[in-house]
Amino acid sequence: MARNFQESAPMREATFDETKGEITLTIIQPGINSSGKRMYPANTLKRDYRIFEGLKMFIDHATTEEEKQRPEGSVRNWAGNIREVWAEPDGKIKGKAVIIDPDLKAKLSNLSSNGLLKEMGISIRAVGAIREKSIEGKPIEVVEGFIRGRSVDFVTYPGAGGEVEIFESAPEENAGQTGETMESEKPMEELKASLQKAETELAEARQYAAELEKKAKAAEEAAEEAAHAKRIAEASAELDRVLAASGLPAIAKTRLLERYKDSETCEGLTEAVAVEVDYVKEIQALVAQEEKKPKVAGTVRGFGESAPAGKTDSAGIKNMFKSCGLSEVAAEIAAKGR
Repeated sequence: MARNFQESAPMREATFDETKGEITLTIIQPGINSSGKRMYPANTLKRDYRIFEGLKMFIDHATTEEEKQRPEGSVRNWAGNIREVWAEPDGKIKGKAVIIDPDLKAKLSNLSSNGLLKEMGISIRAVGAIREKSIEGKPIEVVEGFIRGRSVDFVTYPGAGGEVEIFESAPEENAGQTGETMESEKPMEELKASLQKAETELAEARQYAAELEKKAKAAEEAAEEAAHAKRIAEASAELDRVLAASGLPAIAKTRLLERYKDSETCEGLTEAVAVEVDYVKEIQALVAQEEKKPKVAGTVRGFGESAPAGKTDSAGIKNMFKSCGLSEVAAEIAAKGR
């Protein structure tokens, strides 16, 4: 069953910022009201608190006659707007409102400075769905959901303990039809449809967020790959420049090119080139020393038997380096060109 709720309560926890003209107040609290006739579950308030966001605030509730003539409310009594709403962990709905009526601003300021702000009351008007239940053997109306909010108004007497008053007809839908109940309204269907729509929108939002995250990750990977390729290209260009100026033979350059293949840096290149240069000089010195030794006509010292045409006797070259004073391992390395 759908009902119009008018929840009244004193502003015990309210604070007023005179500079901003902004009041922070408790809109509704969870639990059973003081009369014990109605219960506001914390989960319901935490789920539906946004219905109060953006609601207008009026000075005093409209009378029954005013509701019939002007169900949308009077501009003359328009005092402020709820700007921000949130639910506390215990289900209490709180909000911040900006006050636009200068007389009310002055009144709230005076009340606040005199410690009487709690004497001002607020009364909430909203349409919600209720279900009658029995709790501890007593009948009670449980608010299962809020369908929409109408206003949050300032009143002189907030009522005994924030007791909720129930109107059997909804003035905004049945203006001029006093006493008619809202039999034609289907609150639970509307509430379910609203929840289903919210769930669909949430699912779509999550899917969109997942797609954005996927695109962002792909873009990040592409950027990293491009940066990696750029670093390799820069390192390769530096390698070519250094090798071109080194004067090393092709075989030594090939070794260094292979060593730094796909490398992002040329770290240690200068030292590696210096080692290759020293190695070449060492070989050149050994060869020059060997050439100075007397040679027997038709015989090559240390090479053994002649190798077939077009082939190199690696064992003979190794023996040549050994005869120059290199160790077994050094001679083998030199013969293979490392």
